[in-house]
Amino acid sequence: MTRTSFVAPVLNERFIITHEDLTDTDTSQTINLMTLPKGSIVKGVRTKCATIFSGGSVSALTVSVGCAAGAVDTFSPAYSIMAVVADTTAQMVSGWKAATYAADTLTATFVSTTDNLDQLSAGVVYLDVEILLMPDLTATAVPSGSTGGYV
Repeated sequence: MTRTSFVAPVLNERFIITHEDLTDTDTSQTINLMTLPKGSIVKGVRTKCATIFSGGSVSALTVSVGCAAGAVDTFSPAYSIMAVVADTTAQMVSGWKAATYAADTLTATFVSTTDNLDQLSAGVVYLDVEILLMPDLTATAVPSGSTGGYV
């Protein structure tokens, strides 16, 4: 058995998505947020609506956070972004999750059940994602985005 101690850097990312980013002329859209480095683990996601989404005849709209190698909700399940905006309304999901050891694409998927997304005229949502940058399993490479930290 070999034991290796290391300090894994944590990357905190905030993605601000507005109604102007939702341009699909149908009821769903996936936005690529970033490339997750090889070996990274998503520790948590907070979804916080800053401005209620509205426009057209959209009466239900959700967002979930997932990845290309997994599912649209690998990191957080669908959350309504048409609910009341308040200090206490947010979705917070924690846990060590990864769909693959390889580099992956972090995604946000928006789904409306009533009208096309390009009909939205207002709305802002914050997606805060905490990512642990684990060292390569061979212990010879520093993960991208890291400045080292090996002990």
